[in-house]
Amino acid sequence: MIIKDWLTKNRIFLREKNILKLLIVFSMLFLSSAFGEELMQSRKNIPQKKYRLYTIYTKSHESLLRKYFLPSIKDPFEVHVQKIDQDCESANYNASGWGQTMAKKNSLIVETINQHNEGEVFVLSDCDIIFVRPVLEELLRNVDGYDFVIQANAGGPQLCSGFIVIRANERTKQYFTEIENELLSGCKNETFATSNVLKRNNHPNLVWKRLSLDFASDGLYVKQGSGLWTPAFSENLYIPKNIGFFHANYCKGVKHKELFLETFLEQYLKKQKETSELELK
Repeated sequence: MIIKDWLTKNRIFLREKNILKLLIVFSMLFLSSAFGEELMQSRKNIPQKKYRLYTIYTKSHESLLRKYFLPSIKDPFEVHVQKIDQDCESANYNASGWGQTMAKKNSLIVETINQHNEGEVFVLSDCDIIFVRPVLEELLRNVDGYDFVIQANAGGPQLCSGFIVIRANERTKQYFTEIENELLSGCKNETFATSNVLKRNNHPNLVWKRLSLDFASDGLYVKQGSGLWTPAFSENLYIPKNIGFFHANYCKGVKHKELFLETFLEQYLKKQKETSELELK
């Protein structure tokens, strides 16, 4: 009613003045009126969809979580962090207890699926990851029409279960339950378990795909299949132009993971500086 009354009283003014003045006056009226305040307040109160990001860690990996992973998150995720027991005493990839730890991780994935409504999407991430830009919108576009999308190891066809975008439904629940059982039966790691389960094709209706290599892990790229990353492979890490995150996988031991992440940060920042300098020329 405020706007209608004003327009009625000022119709002669509106005829005589140009459109620019009209817009200025109308804007001032809107911002100062109770109507404008009420509308702007109502817009602020519209609830925004919060997507959940889950990560687990053991005592050995807490430094990676606190120093690299959590501070690097660029999206407004609702972050859920859970500590689990240290079954692998050495915390080394494929060492005794590694498979049991990964089984616990997949058990938690199944629990998390049960906690979500049918069709809801959430993200599962390892804590040895550094995000370098917002990724949520891109991840949602990728998972549209799929049950899950999963990181691909650079330089090879292997999948990396260290980062997965999952849609909660019966298909994903059955799939991750089978991954858990595969690990409990003696499989050494998630990469092997994932490969074994997919090869058996017990889930023909499951629809999944790999993420692009912008969601990067050095993987076997630099090493050309020679094994795990060590400081000897520090030169020329795989850093795509539009990188979303870097994952320090295919690496043995927390000390090497920290060095791996520091090496990435050094090379990434150097690349960014060189790109900026080129753009200024």
